[in-house]
Amino acid sequence: MPRGANLEPNFPNPFNPRTTIRWTQGTSGHVRLTILDAAGRAVTTLVNEERAAGVHRLVWDGRDARGREVGSGVYFVRLEALEELRSRKITLVK
Repeated sequence: MPRGANLEPNFPNPFNPRTTIRWTQGTSGHVRLTILDAAGRAVTTLVNEERAAGVHRLVWDGRDARGREVGSGVYFVRLEALEELRSRKITLVK
């Protein structure tokens, strides 16, 4: 397994009402996984903690940090891990 971090494509994409986000990291370290709107504003932070090396996955239910459903549109998953930054475009369709 490589030492860095890799953000895999989410599934399904487009999605409604939830999608699975998967990433791998070659070593243990701090991870922050944030959902951003199309303007680059943080919608919610899904992970902000130390994680072990390996494959990780979680489900985003299309809600913001306050638990409110977000609208249809383009969002970005932003992964900050192991001093690397990765992002992917995801689409919520209602």
